Amino acid sequence: MSNTALVEQIVAKVLQQLQPAPAARPAPSPPSLPAASTAASATEAWLDAPVITAELLQHHVRRGQRLRIAARSILTPSARDWLKAQGIECQRVGPNTSSARGKGRRQVLVSTVTAPVRSLIQSLPREWPDWKHELLGQADELLDAGVRAICTSEAELLVAVTDRAAMVACRANRHPAVRAAVLTSAAELPALADSLGVNLLVIDPRGRSFIDLRNVLRECATLPPPRCPTHWR
Repeated sequence: MSNTALVEQIVAKVLQQLQPAPAARPAPSPPSLPAASTAASATEAWLDAPVITAELLQHHVRRGQRLRIAARSILTPSARDWLKAQGIECQRVGPNTSSARGKGRRQVLVSTVTAPVRSLIQSLPREWPDWKHELLGQADELLDAGVRAICTSEAELLVAVTDRAAMVACRANRHPAVRAAVLTSAAELPALADSLGVNLLVIDPRGRSFIDLRNVLRECATLPPPRCPTHWR
């Protein structure tokens, strides 16, 4: 082989090695699940998707939970089969039931105003537009308004902000429909929801930052409608 041919062969091999490898084809994206508003506790799950499939249930519901779905949601046959196989109870929440979500069903009542509380109130229309809030002069007024809202089913969940938290919770619990608890941390909420079915959370805002208070409301927003524990009935 001549020197010229040898050089051409070497150059061809080098050029072949320098060529970029063919680009890998991207893996197909997994099918998207229907858009859904979800919330869950250890005993209950809430779904608000227009169409609820078995795949959606597998992502959001665990064995042993009760499932509550919006009145307009459609359960596919596969979803019904999955619920039956898992032994999960499903309840449809209609617009006229006391558990239905709607504007004003969750409320913040305030009788003690600090700078962080004022900031929280200002953020309500932006972050929680469906929450109603009311400023009250005294803790006794807050107590009466909160008990009345729960007993008349005007509200399903109340957050009361007052420097007399223990008194408000104690007196509110004299009413059979009220399940009140003093809350010191947002981390306590899931346990209170599961064990107590709490529907009146009382917070002393003194020494609490805006972030602390906001985290409480954010955690409240994820809770399903409160229900009285079955072992209490």
